[in-house]
Amino acid sequence: MGITRYNYEGKEVGALKNLVSAVVVLEDEWIEAANQHFASGGYQAFLRFPKAMVRQACAEELSDAQAWMLLHHITNDGVPLALRSSELDEHSRPAKVASTMAGFGLGVVDAALNTAGKAASSMTSMVTPKSEKAPDDLETQE
Repeated sequence: MGITRYNYEGKEVGALKNLVSAVVVLEDEWIEAANQHFASGGYQAFLRFPKAMVRQACAEELSDAQAWMLLHHITNDGVPLALRSSELDEHSRPAKVASTMAGFGLGVVDAALNTAGKAASSMTSMVTPKSEKAPDDLETQE
């Protein structure tokens, strides 16, 4: 299962981008479903809205290509502020994605923290002078 991420301006971004900014997540399965719908059912239902809008507001009939490009023009500027929800837009099927990614993500983070911790402790031991133990401490440890 793949995931495609976009910023709110409509540009595709990588997986790390959502760590520093809000993204909109689309599952590849959703994209494939839309492509299959258009391949089997055509585009007429999708183009009905822009054609009706222009017909009502301007008394003009749009061709399919004009309706498509009007949709493109409207949506090409990214997600309108009124439609943004950083809580919802960054998630896709939370139970499925979380269970798949959590184990992998936690394992990577855990390994990174362990590596960093070992490096930090070895650096500390190299920099920090060892304290000499008092003679009494040596006797009690034996």
